[in-house]
Amino acid sequence: MKYLTILAAVCLLMVPSVTSAQRDSPQKISPNPNPEGNLINVQSNNAFNNEEFLNNGVISIERHAWFNNQESGRFVNNGYLGVKSRVFNFGQIEISDTGVLENNEWGQFVSGHKLVNRGWIQNRSLFGVNSGATFDNYGTLDNYYGEYGPGGNQHSIFDNNGTFNNYGGVVNKGGWQNDQDGRLINHQGATFDNWSDGAEDFNGWFLNSKTIENFGAFNNVGVFENYGAIVNHSTFTNDGNLKNADGNTLETATGGTLTNGGIMTNSGTLTFRTGSTFDNTGGRLTNSGGRIESYIDDHYFALVDSKNANFVRGTVNLESGTTFANYANMTITGTLNNAAGMTLENGTGGTLSNDGIMTNNGTLTFRTGSTFDNTGGKLTNASGRIESYIDDYYFALADSSNANFVGGTVNLESGTTFANYANMTATGNLNNAAGMTLENGTGGTLTNNGTLTNDGALVNEGILFNHGTLDNSLEGTLTNNGTIDMFWVGEFTNNGTLNGSGTIIGRYTDHGQTKPGNSAGVMTIDGDYFKVEGSKEIELGGLFDGDGDKALTEHDWLEVTGDAELSGTLDVKLIDGFDLDRGNVFNFLRVGGILSGQYDGLSEGDLVGNFGGQDLFITYGGGDGNDVALFTNAVPEPTTTVLIWTMLAGLGMTVRRRR
Repeated sequence: MKYLTILAAVCLLMVPSVTSAQRDSPQKISPNPNPEGNLINVQSNNAFNNEEFLNNGVISIERHAWFNNQESGRFVNNGYLGVKSRVFNFGQIEISDTGVLENNEWGQFVSGHKLVNRGWIQNRSLFGVNSGATFDNYGTLDNYYGEYGPGGNQHSIFDNNGTFNNYGGVVNKGGWQNDQDGRLINHQGATFDNWSDGAEDFNGWFLNSKTIENFGAFNNVGVFENYGAIVNHSTFTNDGNLKNADGNTLETATGGTLTNGGIMTNSGTLTFRTGSTFDNTGGRLTNSGGRIESYIDDHYFALVDSKNANFVRGTVNLESGTTFANYANMTITGTLNNAAGMTLENGTGGTLSNDGIMTNNGTLTFRTGSTFDNTGGKLTNASGRIESYIDDYYFALADSSNANFVGGTVNLESGTTFANYANMTATGNLNNAAGMTLENGTGGTLTNNGTLTNDGALVNEGILFNHGTLDNSLEGTLTNNGTIDMFWVGEFTNNGTLNGSGTIIGRYTDHGQTKPGNSAGVMTIDGDYFKVEGSKEIELGGLFDGDGDKALTEHDWLEVTGDAELSGTLDVKLIDGFDLDRGNVFNFLRVGGILSGQYDGLSEGDLVGNFGGQDLFITYGGGDGNDVALFTNAVPEPTTTVLIWTMLAGLGMTVRRRR
């Protein structure tokens, strides 16, 4: 609800009514200069200034009046400027060290160009800095908590969409927004206080959607919500409620100090640079699905181990979903358990040394340029996931005879997943055992120059170059959502289960089960397909075949650019609540070369099954007459199949999207 109130308020600020502005004739404020002790009451709806104006007295912008400081206007206030209505600045307004600008309960002050304060600005209503505008504060800015409008149902708001430079002091007791093109820079020696006395909404409430850089002192005693980027080079103190939202960053730079004595929640990225300090004394840090990046040696233990000499103190909760990324030196001397749901990442430039016992049940990530030294240590991967962006790291972990072996003892137990996101080359025999998952991730390249046997789960999301023999055994499951390229010399035999929406380049011999897609999807074979035995499973969830975009298909189909030889059984399933109807056609095997053979027990026009009262039949003359299709109408003798197929299509059996 607070966001709707803010948006409504900003609309009032930014969109003045031209009709209202023209109710009175233009009135230039005078006298200029306005002498000390003199009062100017501005009541016109079209008051303006277009020159250099000096105010040493009192100017009051009364209710329902409008004042426009035009592009050529330079308004210098040495006295008092009181705003009870609308002020728009498109030129330059300067508040001198003796000047006061008070934006009262009904005031609406918007600066579209340059505003400089060396005195005192008090805001009790709506104060806006437009995109492209600059506000330099060398004095004091108080954004008070208050209510205005009919019934007092709107709150005071400072809305920064431009650049706000603070060289002085700011106290926010109301609501503050930093959004659109907003950039707030709290300079060295400056102070920004977000303050609350425990009252209701907008009492010390700060919403950042863009960029804050702090070189001074930033103190939060209210509610601070970050949906943008904060870089702290000096002192940032939270004694209130600080929330760093998902997808956003709070960084403590070298020399900076982040002090938390309140409640701090991180769902985004919390970064600690070399030489920075985090003091959590009396505070509570909850990392809820967020990422913590540290360039400080052994900072992980300073966060999680209260017995550590460098413990940050207070309460630290690293909840399931936490990622801790080490970019410095991290040494394990005792026992470390990376629990399920947690990610421990050794980032680029980071060194992880294990001299103790390390157990991974979560995710352990090794980035490009990182180092893992397990000499004297023991790493047990018990049902966890290991992700590597380092070439051939699988062998560095699993093969003690490898020149790059990490040392110590490494146990990859049943349930282990190893995910390759770099280059991995197998030159001898590589066996992915039952219970293990070998994943070639997106962007990864797995090259097999020997014999790769899969008895577990082999997942390919990248490119698998098979120059040798690829054998998916009876117990194995191979999921291909990337590309398997045989270079026309490799051999690929499936005795287990093959699924996915990827591409196979070369000759594919199938003795097992082939299941196109991941649920409904398309499998592409750029070569020849030999179905020797086993089964093929086809899922039907709708009539639409993607119309050129295979990712959109509502039913499984297999595209073969070369020859296809059929055998084995055909299993058909309905998914996603789909029901068959008369006239349905599913062209599920599309062959570019020669089609031969038939599925076991299924001749031309035979009944495949009955689904919800509808009979489903098969034809080996579908599509262009060389494809295999399912349909809900019987087809006559094979010699007239193509002719009847064309006639049926003309009678309305066209493939259409199910809505």
